[in-house]
Amino acid sequence: MPGKLMTVAIVGCVAAGSLVSFGHQTPKIEPVGREDVWGKGRMPDACRPYLEWFAPNQTCRTDLCVLTVSIDKSGRVDDRQRLLAAIKRMAGDGLTVVRLACGGPRSNPAKRLTGADVQRAVRMVRSQASKRGFSPDKIGALGFSVGADLVLQLATGSQMSAYPAQDAVDGFPCNLLFAVPVEPTGAAARKFDGKTCPMCLFQVSGKGNPPTVSTLAY
Repeated sequence: MPGKLMTVAIVGCVAAGSLVSFGHQTPKIEPVGREDVWGKGRMPDACRPYLEWFAPNQTCRTDLCVLTVSIDKSGRVDDRQRLLAAIKRMAGDGLTVVRLACGGPRSNPAKRLTGADVQRAVRMVRSQASKRGFSPDKIGALGFSVGADLVLQLATGSQMSAYPAQDAVDGFPCNLLFAVPVEPTGAAARKFDGKTCPMCLFQVSGKGNPPTVSTLAY
């Protein structure tokens, strides 16, 4: 457990650092691959979610992998600069980073990411651990806003699948080593299951978010 908490603290600090500009020069990080979350004919909705892979800095490569999820309060994917900054910081520090994004038109509120999409994404990421060079047991998630709600949902409820199995990928578990929800909307209360991971929660006052005293501690 101390090792897990240290990992959460490190990734949490990276996330916090990406929220504020310190003039830190991050290396040029570009995606190295993209793939659909759901195979042809298996997609349960019109969101068309996909994964975008970012390779780690080879000079300081670690065996950690982080899935990033960022959605604005309308439920659509929000590629704000702070998410891109977090990806660059983490990849630059040697983490494999995967961005979960929505391929559907942003103008259509019906095309949004769901808990099923996030569970499927983690299973896909875990199925490629050997190929991509990270540990299947060291996968975490970082989410902003409604994306943080999805990360909380995943971190506390990975033992109950949100969709029926589609293929061999769904044989992989979707639990996390750690989770970093940033500014969750507090839309729903969460109960912890036996695989709930350590979390580093960021909340900001003055934006309509619930106060930290309302957060359950595990």
